[in-house]
Amino acid sequence: MTTPSSLSAFYKRGRICLWVEDEETRTYLSTAWDGDVDIAIDVAKGHTELVSFVHSARKDGVRNVFAFRDRDFTKGNRGKWKSVDVFASSALEAENYLLDGTAIAASTVNTSGKTASEIETMMLSFAKDLDWWMACRATISELHDAVTGGFVEHPTWGSVRDAEGAKVAILNAPWWGKFLALRTSWTSRRVKARIAHHRHRFQQMLTTGAWKQEFSGDKVWTKSNRNRIEFFRSVAESQRLLGRLPSDVIDLQAELLARKAAIAKEVADAKQAAEAKQAAEAAKAADIIARRAAAAAKK
Repeated sequence: MTTPSSLSAFYKRGRICLWVEDEETRTYLSTAWDGDVDIAIDVAKGHTELVSFVHSARKDGVRNVFAFRDRDFTKGNRGKWKSVDVFASSALEAENYLLDGTAIAASTVNTSGKTASEIETMMLSFAKDLDWWMACRATISELHDAVTGGFVEHPTWGSVRDAEGAKVAILNAPWWGKFLALRTSWTSRRVKARIAHHRHRFQQMLTTGAWKQEFSGDKVWTKSNRNRIEFFRSVAESQRLLGRLPSDVIDLQAELLARKAAIAKEVADAKQAAEAKQAAEAAKAADIIARRAAAAAKK
């Protein structure tokens, strides 16, 4: 973890600086990208900190700092990677990238010699135990979004000067009316129905393979009791050597390198423009001196 006092040095290494959520993700990406020297990766303490690091960097005019996070139960932003600075994965979590039986079978952590088919069967059995838990989490996330969406904004300074003003700022907000409606619409019956809906959805994923994107990869691997860091490193190496890296991982590296090239070009163009301006000013100054000298000579 880079400390605040060393952020300046971290950012000035002349390469892309990428914040991630944990050591496992850093190990995985570093290995998958074969130690790409153009991308420095460091660990923040979760979503909030990595986002704040990127925002602070932009505020300070530092443009080579980005972040990569798990999308969790959000929609992610994979389709907007060319225009965002905080990249959210397509899969639920970084651990989902490891749900690759072929790569695991060929990796150094497969000390028991299991086949890819055996590993796929084992992973699926772990995932099947998570359907109710995933359904509960999905329902909670749905309820959270319903309650917090369009939440009451803080009033501007000076707009609230008494009890009535404070009450109006809250009770007249559009969110308050929605909140009152939610209290009657989100009944225990509805909660049970949404849990059942999500469980059916997750059970369907178990039959199509979609579970590898939508189930918690972290909890699948928690049940295997593996050395997490070595597991991430070994599977990433296997995927790289077999040409099986997830498209997220390949595209993220490509996008970061494209950003590096764009930044370098802008810096070079700015330097060239500054040099051209300096040369023009020097030529103008020389011309003025020459004119003055010529005028003096005529006298």
